[in-house]
Amino acid sequence: MSDLPKPPPLLFLVLLSALMLGSVHIVAPAMPAIARDLHANISVVQWTMTVYVATVAVGQLIYGQLSDRFGRKPPLLFGLALFMVGTVVCWLAPSAAILLVGRFLQGAGACACTVLSRAMLRDTYPAERITVAMAYFGMGMGLAPAVSPLLGGFIDVQFGWRASFIFLLVFAVVMLAVASRQKETLRSRSEVLGIGIFFANFGRLMGMPRFAGYSVLWGVQTLLFFAFAATAPVLAIQTLGVRSDLYGLFYIAIPAGYMVGNFALTRLARRCAPPQLMFWSTFGIVAVILLMALLFVVNGLSLAGLFVPMGLVCCLQGVLVPQLQAVAVGLNPKMIGVASGTLGFVQMSAGGLGTFIISLIETGTGAALVWLIVVSALAAVPAMWIGNNGLSLKPMGQGA
Repeated sequence: MSDLPKPPPLLFLVLLSALMLGSVHIVAPAMPAIARDLHANISVVQWTMTVYVATVAVGQLIYGQLSDRFGRKPPLLFGLALFMVGTVVCWLAPSAAILLVGRFLQGAGACACTVLSRAMLRDTYPAERITVAMAYFGMGMGLAPAVSPLLGGFIDVQFGWRASFIFLLVFAVVMLAVASRQKETLRSRSEVLGIGIFFANFGRLMGMPRFAGYSVLWGVQTLLFFAFAATAPVLAIQTLGVRSDLYGLFYIAIPAGYMVGNFALTRLARRCAPPQLMFWSTFGIVAVILLMALLFVVNGLSLAGLFVPMGLVCCLQGVLVPQLQAVAVGLNPKMIGVASGTLGFVQMSAGGLGTFIISLIETGTGAALVWLIVVSALAAVPAMWIGNNGLSLKPMGQGA
């Protein structure tokens, strides 16, 4: 009989984490409209994504540490409230500068949702079920980037871009109401807290080769994804002439691919060891992206050349990422919150770096995006090797 706490409803955890992802993607189709309305350069509007992602990255470190000391629930409630404040600022923003402030506050609140939903999963699921639980969790989370661009494009055309923030505000209010009714999942709280312990825990985790390898592996996967997410709407809408309300129909291939990969993992997890699946999925991503670059060189920029390869990449990421999370977060059972926050920090820092780099080098041809993705994919190979070094060759739940 397991002595683990009863898991919160998986749907709640999925929707909670979807709030962070949905807040990124629901605004993407409206970026050209936001630039026009606020009389700002499109690159400045793209910075709203960079600010949001960077804030999420740093905030996860803080929430992870706090959640190991005070429990999962209090930081979660605070984060949701802060997200609501930021959403109101974005909704009423009269300028791009104020919009950036609002996105900062949104990110500072939303990061609690993603780091604590992941920690609550690891708190409550046993080792033999955690990979499959993470896979189903990923399938649900895949709906956020699938639905939010479609929803954002529709809202932008029908009601204007500000209405997207009204939608996010209502969603956050519902999540806050549900979160307030959930029970605490942390069984044993840390007795110490402070800036010294904060850096000591971070250093201890990153000093573990396996944790560091998996963190970098997830980071470079996120970098290429966020670089694509920040640039694809501009390339599709401005360069290739796709209407903003139709953009989501093309983008749906990305999260749909991820969900297919998650579903495949639920079937593969009990038969294949994590290092085997992570090895083949990493090299599969490299192969697809090299093919994407070849197609770009031969045929130039096209919708099919952008979205079909990235859909395949996300399918392989759907196999890779849940295993990576399950193994890395559980390496030290006494530091699950810190590990979740640290993993998320590396992930989202890389995502913010990707949006920052692409905003500086992309000129609207797609060339900079393709070559940045190629470099990121190649960097995943040594990170995967370091993470897998010494890991058990048995499937999760069949022994160490």
